[in-house]
Amino acid sequence: MDTFIPIIFIVLVLLLFVRNKWKAAQIKKEGFHTTGEVTGYENKFMRVGGTWTWLDYPTVVYKDRYGKTRTGFIKKAKSGGRYYNVDAKVEIVVHDGTIYPKDSL
Repeated sequence: MDTFIPIIFIVLVLLLFVRNKWKAAQIKKEGFHTTGEVTGYENKFMRVGGTWTWLDYPTVVYKDRYGKTRTGFIKKAKSGGRYYNVDAKVEIVVHDGTIYPKDSL
């Protein structure tokens, strides 16, 4: 009985890991791949890990699958720093209206 709880915990962690990898693979497969240019950052007050904090979200300009110029936020934020320089070219994947950086999928 003493080993039952750790085994359940390990199984749950493995299931979450597999689910996240599967989701990332689906986004890569179904999403629109393009390159965007970081135009700036917007500071947003968000809830992370049960606490509220300010995060810097990069704003990116890109062309969608129809050749139309779009602007949006990359779903990768950081508190107290920035992932990309302004004017940097970033490979992105657009899936269901959300912009993901290709290197983090």
